[in-house]
Amino acid sequence: MATIEAKIVQQVLDQIGSLKKTIKAAGDVGRTKLRDIKVDEVLQAIAPTADGKVDVANWAQRGEDEQNELYERLVLVRDSLHSVAGFDGPKDPTAREGRP
Repeated sequence: MATIEAKIVQQVLDQIGSLKKTIKAAGDVGRTKLRDIKVDEVLQAIAPTADGKVDVANWAQRGEDEQNELYERLVLVRDSLHSVAGFDGPKDPTAREGRP
């Protein structure tokens, strides 16, 4: 496995943020489902900056295995949110760019 570029992680973080907003605006059912997805837990593990951006220096210091594990968790959260939002079709195929 190779390391994951911070810009790829940022793309997924941006998608997660957008999906959360969409779900919250959609109504009670979506918000209820959103509470069951451990978004905050995964985001805390990534440790983004206060404005929701990847801390590039922090990310670069993480080992390859940790980067890959955290990236996979982010993608799973993103995919779960995508499902809750009720979107059809593929998730974002570019989210796996840079992935070995």
